[in-house]
Amino acid sequence: MRGRKKIGTYEEAQAYITCMQLLGFVCVLVTGGFDVLHGGHTITLEEAKEFAERLAKEQGKRGGFLVVGLESDETLNLNKGKKGEPRPIFSVRERLWVLSAIEYIDFLFPFKDVVSYADGKPIYLERLGLLHPNVVFGTVTEGNWEEKKRFIEEEAGIRVEVVEIKDIDKNHSSTSIVEHIRRWSE
Repeated sequence: MRGRKKIGTYEEAQAYITCMQLLGFVCVLVTGGFDVLHGGHTITLEEAKEFAERLAKEQGKRGGFLVVGLESDETLNLNKGKKGEPRPIFSVRERLWVLSAIEYIDFLFPFKDVVSYADGKPIYLERLGLLHPNVVFGTVTEGNWEEKKRFIEEEAGIRVEVVEIKDIDKNHSSTSIVEHIRRWSE
């Protein structure tokens, strides 16, 4: 699929992942906000796609594919927003459109309820379990992955691959770019 044709719903992502796995492909899932897209994002997505292909080859599968779960506007505002400075800068719809142009991504969808809880567990884990990708992929620049990794592996039963990508400028996060632009515009 190309362009906006690879944008779907959470339910379509479930069906796509299941279908592709039945056809002998390995699914790697990346989740995030991708608000103010920068080079670190594209390098991470490229690395995730290459990881999917390597893993598929190691396991004798037909190939690897990359699915991106894009955090909702509400989730980004809760996680990144500051008093008087709401996030995201770009709506989920705009972020989906921009990401759909990246060739490494095979399918993407808005991922809601990332921070909601039911029975004391994040709904995120339940939704991950229902998607059931082969691997959740993240980078060490994204925060406390050790705790996330343990939680996802133990609670959702999904392998987590956390890598350090040397080429990423750790000073270039979407948040730091937004802060720099705000300081510059004052």
